[in-house]
Amino acid sequence: MKTTIDELFFYGRPFPASLIDQNRSFSEQNMMMENDEEFANFLKENNLENNRASLVVFNPDSFMYWYGAVSDHELTKSHGMLKMNLPKSEVAVKERNGDLANLSTPLNSSIPSFLK
Repeated sequence: MKTTIDELFFYGRPFPASLIDQNRSFSEQNMMMENDEEFANFLKENNLENNRASLVVFNPDSFMYWYGAVSDHELTKSHGMLKMNLPKSEVAVKERNGDLANLSTPLNSSIPSFLK
């Protein structure tokens, strides 16, 4: 679905393309984040326990994978999470409810299906 979103703030950690696994996913990094006490504290203190997001930032030569949560306002308790400002934009959005496994699908299958 194509829509316009207001400015958002993505908080999380980036992972280089070199960490992609043999299944072409970042499931190991996602689980590492989910088991990280600092990430759990960040989510709890900012009322983001049910909020997860992944972000792929790319250029023609490489990409960076981010895992974290999105907020519609800047947070003061970042617990060491890095912040990426996402400006007001026209975007394609695909929301999924439920399972964290949705964020661990192989990028070579999830990105093309999203782009369709």
